[in-house]
Amino acid sequence: MNNKILQLRIPKSASTFLNDQLKNKYNSEELLVLSLGQSILIDSFYEPNYEKHNYYQKIMQGIEESGISICIIRNPIDRLISALYHHKFTFQGRVDSSQAKPTEFDLLNPEEKIQHLLETGRIPTEIRELQSCMPEFYQKNFKILNKIDVIFDQSDIDKGISILKNNYNITIENKMKDTYITNRLVERKFKQSCEEERKLLKQKYLEQLKKLYQKDIKCYEELKNKLF
Repeated sequence: MNNKILQLRIPKSASTFLNDQLKNKYNSEELLVLSLGQSILIDSFYEPNYEKHNYYQKIMQGIEESGISICIIRNPIDRLISALYHHKFTFQGRVDSSQAKPTEFDLLNPEEKIQHLLETGRIPTEIRELQSCMPEFYQKNFKILNKIDVIFDQSDIDKGISILKNNYNITIENKMKDTYITNRLVERKFKQSCEEERKLLKQKYLEQLKKLYQKDIKCYEELKNKLF
């Protein structure tokens, strides 16, 4: 074990906010950043030997060898809805820069994507922020997440920040408001706001999504209550 801090990133779970805060205070010798959203790991998600994947093992080893490991989690359905609209606003830019090849799924609107997900249980896209929202994501990675020293929920960032400060002498600021400003700038660029649309879409499909994500929701609640 060493004194290095490990941040485990989960897409659309305030991971950029936390990463920016930690990088401002710690150099690469002090901070190791790994991600459950890595394409090489996600591409192996449905393989029977998923837990034997080299990158999965690298994360487990990183947690065991770190001085402290940190991760922010988020309600699986909220994370999905967020990723759907992140995909909506950023996908075209990635296609234009050849960072992703569009699939038929990518061309669907957010509601059509949810309908496809409910029918098939799959999210066939190369955009990792959305791809990582596949059902059973938390369940398949539960062994990893359960080993994290400080795991807190995006809906209660201040509580997590308090634990880091009081228990580990790691002081960071709650800059989540800056993230919301970024979202508004993106929406201004596309000349539309999606906040109300997101709420209505979640409300319309909430019960169906709860059934689809019931295993993940159970894991999420257990992890969320680990410290709180």
